Amino acid sequence: MPRNNSAAVEPDFPTVTRSVSYVNAPLRPKRAPAPLEPEIMSQAGHCGQAVINDQTDSLGIPALSFGPFLVFPNQRLLLEGDRPLELGSRTLDLLVAFIERPGELLSKSVLMARVWPGTFVAEANLRIQIAALRRALRDGQEGNRYISTVVGRGYWFVALVHNLQA
Repeated sequence: MPRNNSAAVEPDFPTVTRSVSYVNAPLRPKRAPAPLEPEIMSQAGHCGQAVINDQTDSLGIPALSFGPFLVFPNQRLLLEGDRPLELGSRTLDLLVAFIERPGELLSKSVLMARVWPGTFVAEANLRIQIAALRRALRDGQEGNRYISTVVGRGYWFVALVHNLQA
């Protein structure tokens, strides 16, 4: 039987089309970090003394500073000098947990409960976020030291933190 090449042959498969609209999809609200648990272990040290100045965020909450950095926890903003630094939400949650308790040893379980409340996560996730925070702060470079690891126990924010309030 001769073939007719002039006509295209359509397959007998049904055509399926999908249409997804994200225009009216609700935005996920930013989550607030969970408060630190009371099981935080205290570590004696030279950190954490407050210096009072007059910088607060728009809600009247004091800013916290250490080294060349300024943190506005309620605005979820980290500045190095006048330049904002971009941090992921989990990394910023870790930073806020550390600067709220400077000079204290924070166990891995406390940090994980703070950053991932009510969620089971592998410890590797915490190490990844700590590494991202160290990278953003340039921890260990040019003599800067902010986060110290206490093997088998947790992490310790070793920088002097200033509470800047009106």
